[in-house]
Amino acid sequence: MLEPMLKPSNDTVLVINFWATWCAPCVKEYPYFERAFKEYSSKKVRFLMVSLDFPSQLEKSLLPFLKQRDSKLPVVLLDDPDQNTWINRVNPQWSGALPATLIYRGNQKVFFEGPVDYEDISANIDLLLTKP
Repeated sequence: MLEPMLKPSNDTVLVINFWATWCAPCVKEYPYFERAFKEYSSKKVRFLMVSLDFPSQLEKSLLPFLKQRDSKLPVVLLDDPDQNTWINRVNPQWSGALPATLIYRGNQKVFFEGPVDYEDISANIDLLLTKP
């Protein structure tokens, strides 16, 4: 599911956030993605929240977190024993620290290593939606 999302799309803005429930800044910014997901639901914008929670914590942490929030965001668990192989696929400048967000359309990409707020997300979505 993740690999195809990393391929450029010329007509859709893709927002991919790498996060974990054990990461305090990730949990703090999660509502900003929920808000953007709702506000851009009628536009050509897709979201994917990639959890780097440990697979053993799926039932204890990730699923209860999502259920408590009644989250509608698409979430996948990156259940790869070698998660570090994804770093260069996402962005060669990424140190692997969480949170990390990739917003792109076609070959136009914006990458954030570290927390973002709603304005960061919406401003970059708007920018990429208006670019030819």
